[in-house]
Amino acid sequence: MRLSRCSPLGAFVRRAQLEFTRLQFYDSVKLWKGFVKYRLPTYRAWARKNPSSEQASVDINLLELGLDSGGQLAQVVYGNIEYDSDDEGNVSAKDVERLLEFQISELQRK
Repeated sequence: MRLSRCSPLGAFVRRAQLEFTRLQFYDSVKLWKGFVKYRLPTYRAWARKNPSSEQASVDINLLELGLDSGGQLAQVVYGNIEYDSDDEGNVSAKDVERLLEFQISELQRK
């Protein structure tokens, strides 16, 4: 199904894509690492249900390059991603509520 350009969801997706393209390289790497760290717990369950010899535990690009997740390149890029605690801080419920209110107001404005 295609998104309509004038639908609220279509406007949100376009805005998210625009903001993503404006990210600095460091911020986009940080976003990617956060996403990989977020999906690691569920990835193991998915991999057990869908066994295949062509699965990389962290990144499919490592598999395409013929590297394993314990290699030097993977250690440089991801380090020990499971146990990294370089989170910038916890987000309070009030911050999440304000962010959600802002996003809703932006969607309603469009």
